[in-house]
Amino acid sequence: MKREEYSEQLDEGGLVVRAICELLGKPKEHIDNTMKLLVKKAKEFPNSKVLKEKVFEAKKQENELFSSFVELEILFNNLSTLMDFCFNFMPSSIEVIEPEKIKIETRTLTSWINELQGRLHQVDKIAKESNIFRKIINKQFNTIIRTNILTHLKQGDISEKELPNYIGINKESLKPFLDLLIKKKQIKLENGKYKLAKKVKFK
Repeated sequence: MKREEYSEQLDEGGLVVRAICELLGKPKEHIDNTMKLLVKKAKEFPNSKVLKEKVFEAKKQENELFSSFVELEILFNNLSTLMDFCFNFMPSSIEVIEPEKIKIETRTLTSWINELQGRLHQVDKIAKESNIFRKIINKQFNTIIRTNILTHLKQGDISEKELPNYIGINKESLKPFLDLLIKKKQIKLENGKYKLAKKVKFK
């Protein structure tokens, strides 16, 4: 679309924006399909029109994940629509190409700030709930490993080399659990073998 075709819309409060949206994940096919869906949704976004699009091929990162991004040039009817787009698509970068100056009504700015605050509070709530859930999972996991160790040692002494095979965890990962149990005097290491202490509670 040539500028002449939307210049009147710019005069009425429209904006032309360059937005970059990124995706990270695996496998590569999933990223490619999700990117196609993202572009499709962007083209269907109300009160806007995608003027240009350039999708960059997904490339493998060091962490075995694939990264891809799309560069979109979009015409928005107004600032509120641009803000809605940002909240829905969470672009990694936004550049307003036209116009050079924008007038913002107080009510529009107030609405945007309140929406932003609401989203931030929601993210903060999710982060806190996730942290609590992680702590619960870690506690349960620690209990399972502890019980597993004590149950096997109840059957008899087990060597340092053999114990990881019984528990199903490699030696390096298991060591912190064993060290803690030794510190709490629930097990002991003698002559290269782990054994139960004389008095130990399984609960």
